[in-house]
Amino acid sequence: MPIVSVRRYIFFSWFLLASTSLLLAQSPLGPHTYDAQIARFQEQAQQDSFFHYVQLKCTLAQKADSLELWAWQQFDAYEAFETTPAKALQNLDAAWQNRWREPRNAQEWLPFLYIQGSRAWCFFELGKILQSAQTFELAAKTFEQFHYPDFDAVQFLYKPLGNNYIRLGDDDKALSVFQKALALGGDHESMSGLYCDIGLAYWNKGDPVAAEEHFRHGLSLSGVSPLKRALLLGALAQTQLDEGQTAASAVTAAQSLALLQKEKPEGAALEYRCYSRRTAGIAKTRLGQYKEAEKLLSGALADAMMVFERHSRDVGKIELARAQLFLSKGLSESALEAANRALAAVIPGFKSGSINPQRDQFYEENTIFEALTVKAAAAQAIFEKNGDLRWLELALECHDLAWQAESILRRVFQYSSSKLNLQKDARAREEAAMNVARLLFEKTGQNVWLEKAFAIAERSKAAILLESLQENLLRQRRSGGDTRFDELTSLRQSLSYFDKNLLLEPGSDKVPQWRIESDGIRAQITTLEQALRKAYPNFAGLETPTANWLPGSDDLATGEALVGYFMSEQWVDVFVFQKDKSATWKRIPNDAAFQSLIHRYLAFFANDYAILNDPGGYFQTAYTLWQKLLPPETATASILTILPDGMLNFVPFEALVTALDGLPAEASLSAKLDQTGAKVGPSLRNAAYLLRQQEVRYAWSLAVLRQQKNLRSKAPNYLLSIAPGFANHERGLAPLESPAFDWKGIVGWDIQHLNGQNADLQHFLKVANGYRVLHFSTHAFAGGNPRIELIDGSMLLPDLYALPLQADLVMLSACETGLGKEAKGEGVMSLARAFAQAGAACIVSSLWSVNDQSTSRLLRYFYDNIKERQSSAAALRAAKLAYLSDPEVGSAAQSPYFWAGMVMVGDDRVVEQPGGWGWWGILVSGVLVFLFLAWFFRRMYIGKV
Repeated sequence: MPIVSVRRYIFFSWFLLASTSLLLAQSPLGPHTYDAQIARFQEQAQQDSFFHYVQLKCTLAQKADSLELWAWQQFDAYEAFETTPAKALQNLDAAWQNRWREPRNAQEWLPFLYIQGSRAWCFFELGKILQSAQTFELAAKTFEQFHYPDFDAVQFLYKPLGNNYIRLGDDDKALSVFQKALALGGDHESMSGLYCDIGLAYWNKGDPVAAEEHFRHGLSLSGVSPLKRALLLGALAQTQLDEGQTAASAVTAAQSLALLQKEKPEGAALEYRCYSRRTAGIAKTRLGQYKEAEKLLSGALADAMMVFERHSRDVGKIELARAQLFLSKGLSESALEAANRALAAVIPGFKSGSINPQRDQFYEENTIFEALTVKAAAAQAIFEKNGDLRWLELALECHDLAWQAESILRRVFQYSSSKLNLQKDARAREEAAMNVARLLFEKTGQNVWLEKAFAIAERSKAAILLESLQENLLRQRRSGGDTRFDELTSLRQSLSYFDKNLLLEPGSDKVPQWRIESDGIRAQITTLEQALRKAYPNFAGLETPTANWLPGSDDLATGEALVGYFMSEQWVDVFVFQKDKSATWKRIPNDAAFQSLIHRYLAFFANDYAILNDPGGYFQTAYTLWQKLLPPETATASILTILPDGMLNFVPFEALVTALDGLPAEASLSAKLDQTGAKVGPSLRNAAYLLRQQEVRYAWSLAVLRQQKNLRSKAPNYLLSIAPGFANHERGLAPLESPAFDWKGIVGWDIQHLNGQNADLQHFLKVANGYRVLHFSTHAFAGGNPRIELIDGSMLLPDLYALPLQADLVMLSACETGLGKEAKGEGVMSLARAFAQAGAACIVSSLWSVNDQSTSRLLRYFYDNIKERQSSAAALRAAKLAYLSDPEVGSAAQSPYFWAGMVMVGDDRVVEQPGGWGWWGILVSGVLVFLFLAWFFRRMYIGKV
C-alpha cells in the first residue's frame, strides 16, 4: 500500500474515533447535528454540499470555542477530498492559519499534530524537501511535548523527517532524528526499515563502513519481510558501489531484484525495484557492460515514471545515471540531453531543450548541481570533438551555476559536518572547472579566464570560516544593541559541551542522549539564526565579502604580492596579484616528483636534528622548492601574502632558500669571504632564507582576509596572558618553564595574568572577550582531537568555536597550533583556524613542536617590536631576523627548526591600546593642533595690525 494511502487510512480512522467522542459531549443543538448531512454528501462525492455543512459545523464549533472539534473537522475535510498535494496543502494551510487561538492542552494540540504531519507530507510530494522538513519539525515539537501513546511517531514523523534531511544532505541532523526513533523502538519489520534509513545517512555522509554495518544489522533481524530485505540489499549494493566494489554491488543489486520479482509490481515494491535497477545499471556501466546497463536504467526510468511521475528527483537521478552511461560510451550529445532532462525533472518550468536554468529557479536540491556537473562534462567532451570554444564556455557556466546551487543548499544545513562533506564532494567539480578555465585561458590568452580561475580557487576555500567571520563582524558592530547575539553565544557554548563529549567518548552509552540533547540545542540555534537573518540580511552568507573575488586596490599594499594556490590531483595552480601590475597564472605539475619534494622539505622539520644532520640537503631542497613554488614575478615584492592550499598549508615559506652561494645578494662582498679570501658557502646563520628578502604572511582565503580586516576590537583591555605552568604535573602534563621575556618590563601595558591554578576554563571564559591580545603559554596537541590545555582541562575545537572573541591578535605559544586534519575544501582544522572562527583578526601559531627556549627568545623580540607599534607580521619578521643575528644563539639553534615554525595568519595590523588615539586619533589631533596654531597666529597678526 502506498505511503499516502496508509497515512490516510490511519489518520481518518483516528479522526472517526476522536470525533465520535467529541460529538457525544455536544448539546442537541451542537455541531454534531450536521454529521448526517456531511456523511451523506461525502458518500455521494458532492463536494460543494459537503463543504457547506462542514463550514456550518466549524462555525458552531468556533462559537462554542471548541478548537479541538474545529481542527478535527478541518482535518476530516482535507482527508475526504484530497485530490492533489497542492490542493490538499492549500486546505491544510488554511486550517493552520485560521485557528482563532493557540491550543491550550494535549487534547487540543492532537488534531494539529495530524494537520502539520499532513502538511509535511504534501510538501514532500510536491518536491519541497526543506519546507517538508521544517513542517515535520513543528509536528515533532508537539509530539515531544505530549508524547501521545497511540501516535506512531517512528513511522509517520521521525523516519520521514530524517529522510528529508538525507535528501538535503544534512546527514548528522538525520542521524540525530533517527536516534529519537530508535529510542521509541518497534517490531523487527519497522526497525529493519529504520536501520536502512540510518545506513543511508551514513552512506550519504561518506562513512560506508557504518552504512554497511547498519544495512547488515537490518538484514540480520528475524521475521523481516522479503520486501524489506530487498530494500536493505539495494541500499547495501549502493554502498558497495561507492566503495569501489563494483562487481559485488552488481551481485547484491541482483539479489534485491530477485526478491522483488516475486512481489506484485506496485507501491513500495515498484519503488524499491526502481532504486535497485538504478544501482545495478550504474554498476554495469562501470563494468563496461553497457547493453545490460542501458536495459536496467531504462527499466528504472519506467518504474520511476509510474511511482514518482516525470517531475521528481528520482527521475532526475536516473537521468543522471543515463547521462554517465552515455559519456562512458562516447555519446556526449546524448549525455548532455539526459543532463537537461534531469534538470527539467527537478526544476519547475525548465525545459529540457533550454540552454541552462536561471539562478532564481534554484532551491535546496542536490540533483540540480549534480546535473549541472554532468552537463559540464558533456559540454567539455563535445568541445574535444569539434574544437568550438562555445562548448567550453557552456561547461564553465554550468560549473558556476552548480556552485550557486550548492551555496543555497549549504545555508540550510544545521551541522558543520554536513557542510564540510558538501565542500569535499564539490572539490572534484571545482578541479574540473579550473581545468576548463585553463583551457580557455590557453586558447584565448584573455585575462577574463584567469580571473574566473582565481574565483574558482577562492570559492572552494574556507566557506564555513567565512560565514562565522561574517557573523562575528555583525556581532561586533551590534555589540550591546541586540541581546539575541548573547543568547546565541550561550546556546553555542551549551552545544559545545555535547559536541566535545561526542568527540572524546564516541563509545559511551550516553551517546544517544547526547545526540538528542545536542540536536535540541542546535534546533534552537537554527531558529535564532533565522530570526537574526531576517533582522540583518547580511548576518550569514557569501554575498558581501565576495562581491568581487579579485584583489582590489584596498586589498594590496604597495610592494605586496598576493600569491594564491589551488591544488588538484594533477596540477598546482599559482596566481600572483600585485598593485599596478598584470596578474599571472602559472601551473606546476602535481606529479610524484613535486610531491616528493614537498615531503622531503617537511621531513626536515620533523625534529630538531633533521636539518643539523644534513644542512646541505636542506639548503638544496629548500632552494629547489622556492624555485618551484614562487614565480619570478614575486621576486621584487617586499611582502608576500600566501593563500595556501592542500599540503602547502604545512609549508613554512620563510625558511625557503633563495640562493645557494652563501649570504643573500644584498650582503657585502667582504662578508662572503673568509680570512683566506675563499668564498663562504651557506650556513644555518647566513643562508639566504626567504625571510631575509620578504615579509611573509598567510591567510585562509582573500575573502576571509577581507573579513578579518573588517573586524575591529572594542575590547576594553589590552593583553591577557594565560600560563597554566603545570608545576605539579596536572593531568600528567609536563611543567613549562616561565617565559624568558618579562611582561613587567613593558611599561604602560594593561596586562592581566591567568597563571597556575587561575588559568582554568571558568576564569578564561569569564574574561576572554574583554582583551585585544590573548597570549597562550601552554601545551597544545594537533593529533586526534586538536586541543589547547588549561590547568583544569582541554579546550577542543567545539569549545573554541563557541567563543565570542574581540581579539586583534592571538599568540599561540604552544606546539602544533597551526596543525590539524585537512578538510578538503575548507582547510586545516587547526586551533589557529578555530580562534579565527571565534572572531580573532590575526593569529600567530606553530607548525610543529616548538622549542621552549628559542620560542621565548623570539617572543621577547616580538613584543619589543609590538611595543614600538610595529604590525604583527612586521614584528614577527623582525623578531626572527634579530634571533638569527643574536650572538648568544648557538650555531645549532640557528636552524630554521627553531625559528620558522611560528607563522602569522590573518590581518596584519598594529594592535591599538584600548582608549588610545590610534592613527585616526593622531590624525585628528594633528589637524586640531594645526587649526589652533593657525587661529593663534592669525589672531596675533590681526592684533599687531
